[in-house]
Amino acid sequence: MRFNLIESLRSLFNARAIKKDPFSIVLLDNPSEKLLSSAVSKDSRVFLLLKNPSENVSRIAITKNPSFIKLIPNPPETLQLLAISKDPTQIVNIKNPTLKTQLKVVSASPECIKLIENPSLETIKVYVGNDYKRLWDLNLSNDKQEKVFNEIFRGKESWNIPTEELITWLSNYTKFKANNIKDIYNTIKDSINVDRMSIKQWQELITTGMCRVGKKEIVLSQKDGVYNVNINQETTENQIEKQSDIKKENVKSEETVKITPEVERISPQQTHLRECLKGTKKKITEVELLGELKNNNLTLDEMSTDQISELIKSGETSIKDKTIKLKKEPSGYKIKITEKQNDQTGEAIKELPKMQLQESQESVEEIHLSKAQLRDIEKKGFANIPGGKIISKIQTPAGYTLKVYNVINTLTRQGQAEA
Repeated sequence: MRFNLIESLRSLFNARAIKKDPFSIVLLDNPSEKLLSSAVSKDSRVFLLLKNPSENVSRIAITKNPSFIKLIPNPPETLQLLAISKDPTQIVNIKNPTLKTQLKVVSASPECIKLIENPSLETIKVYVGNDYKRLWDLNLSNDKQEKVFNEIFRGKESWNIPTEELITWLSNYTKFKANNIKDIYNTIKDSINVDRMSIKQWQELITTGMCRVGKKEIVLSQKDGVYNVNINQETTENQIEKQSDIKKENVKSEETVKITPEVERISPQQTHLRECLKGTKKKITEVELLGELKNNNLTLDEMSTDQISELIKSGETSIKDKTIKLKKEPSGYKIKITEKQNDQTGEAIKELPKMQLQESQESVEEIHLSKAQLRDIEKKGFANIPGGKIISKIQTPAGYTLKVYNVINTLTRQGQAEA
C-alpha cells in the first residue's frame, strides 16, 4: 500500500514536471509511454532527444513537425502517409517509400515525383498520364523510359499515339533528327507494318540502318539525302536451316521487296562506317554524318575505309587536297573542310618568278643533300640543287614528302635580246 502510494506520488510529480518542462523527460529512467507522449505533445523538439521512440510517440511528433520523418529509419507506411499528408515534399526524406505513399504524393503534387529517388513504374505512369513529354522531366534510363512508354502508349496491335508524336518521342529517345525519322517512316510504311515495330526495333533501324521485324530484315541506305530500303523475306529454306542447326553460308532470300524502283546496295564504306560508329563514344549517327558530308559536297564513296576510321577516331582526315575535321558543336557534330595550302611551293615560285618547275623522274634518294640544303628545306621549304634542280617539300594526304623538280628557264623577250 505504501509502495503504491509512493509510485502514485512519483507519477504525479513527474507529470507535473513534464508539463512544466517537457525536456525534463530526459532526467527520468524508463519514462512511461504516457509521459513521453505528453512531453512530445508539449514540445515536439523533445522527439530529437528520444532513442527508439514508439510508433505512437513518432506519430505525435510527425503531426507537429512532418520533417521528423527523416529521423525514423524505415518508417512504417502509416507514418509515411501521415508525413506527406502534412507536407508532400517530405517524400524526399523517406528512403524507399511504399507504392501507396508514392502514388498519394504524385496524385496530390505531381512535381514531387522528382523528389523520389527511384520512383516505381506505376508512379511514373500516373505522373505521365497521356502526356509523353513528361517522361523528359525525369532522369530515367533508356530501358525504364522505353518500358513506361510501351506500357502507356502500346496497344495490342498498334500504338495509341499519333504518328507525329511517336516520331517526336523517338527523336528525343534516339537523339536523332525528327525529319530524318519521318523520312525513314514514310519510306518503309507501305511494305512493313510499322505499328507492330517495337521501340528497340526502331532504335536499331534508326541508329544502325538495319533491323529484323518478324521474318523480314530491313536494311536502309541513303544517297543524295534520299532513303532506299531492302526488305529481305526469310524463306522456307532459311527456316529449315535454323530448325536443323545446319550451318550454311549466306543463304539469301529470293523474295525481295523493293520500295523504290532503284535499290541502292550498301557499299563497303557504309558497312565500315557502321562498325566505326558502334565502337566510338561520339554521339553522331550514320545519317547525320552522311548529311554533313553532303552539305560539304562530299560522299562516303570518295573516302577509303582508312580515312573513315581516321575521321571517326581522331576527328580529322585528308581527302585529295582537302582537310576534313569532325568538330563537336552545341547543335551536334559538324564537318569542317579546309583547302590545303602548299605554302612551300608558293614560296619557291616567288623566289623564281622567271622559272617553271617540271617534276623530275629522279628520286630524292639519288641526291646526296648537304646539311645546308637540309636546313634550307626545313626553313624555306625548298633547296637549290646544282644542275638546274630544286627539291621542294610538299604536303600529301599521308603527310609531308620531298620531290625533285627540274628548273626550266622562261626568260622575257628583253632577257632573250640581252642574251
